[in-house]
Amino acid sequence: MKKRKKKFRLNIVIGYMEGIDPTHFRPPLLDILKHLSWLHKLEYSISVDHPGFSLNDLDGQSPDSSMTDLIYLRSTVSTLILAKDLRKIISCMFDKSFLWSTGVVVFYQLHKLLSAFLFPKDYCFQLDYPCVVVHKSGEVNLYVPDNILFDILSSDSDPQLN
Repeated sequence: MKKRKKKFRLNIVIGYMEGIDPTHFRPPLLDILKHLSWLHKLEYSISVDHPGFSLNDLDGQSPDSSMTDLIYLRSTVSTLILAKDLRKIISCMFDKSFLWSTGVVVFYQLHKLLSAFLFPKDYCFQLDYPCVVVHKSGEVNLYVPDNILFDILSSDSDPQLN
């Protein structure tokens, strides 16, 4: 009999210290985490400039001096990775990166904080690349991101690629 894996959630925080412009770091970091969720068949939801969580809680600064993005991850029946292995991947990927010296930190929330940051009702699940299933307001829709769709359509019309 196949052993069933326990379902889990993991929240990842991207923190931008005071004076850091998130527009330089946000797109590649969110792309990395979206690809990670696709690779491990995780549902995800992204809250940009998340209210209610601040890096200042960690260092005692004033509440307006940092911004955070919160990425919610949740396992599915197709998820093969264990929660501890995913936490290890996140730690290994971001702990020794250049981001720390630039004022950007990436870490996962402790398990005991998950009850204060519930998984949102609106979330995404990446099917086979590039299709994304989006659950929003009780509706389920299949999307292909605009930039990828444009690349697909333009490659079909390029005679050198056919």
